[in-house]
Amino acid sequence: MSYETYKLILLFSLIAIVVCLTTNGLSPAPKKWAKITGMVASLLLMVAGMGLLARTGHSHGAGWPIWVKIKIGIWLVLAVGGPIAYKRLPSKRPLILGMALALLAAAISLVVFR
Repeated sequence: MSYETYKLILLFSLIAIVVCLTTNGLSPAPKKWAKITGMVASLLLMVAGMGLLARTGHSHGAGWPIWVKIKIGIWLVLAVGGPIAYKRLPSKRPLILGMALALLAAAISLVVFR
């Protein structure tokens, strides 16, 4: 696939993740459709990110730059830790949403200012 296709998939996945995190963070009970859509979007985001990384010249066998490792860690925290935190701490959902949006901003900043 082309660079532009990967970028388009990445942007739509990012928007879907933000919508799903916000929906589950602000609703009294997490919505099943938002959980499923968020997980699918997380998978697409990871695939598109790896495709973009390959298109920008990082080879498969070479080590990843530190910003990529940090970003993967952030995405894992958001994709796995977000739904778990929403379920276990229902009274803290707005706080968790704020922290998730801050992590999203940090992940985006890593790419922009690498």
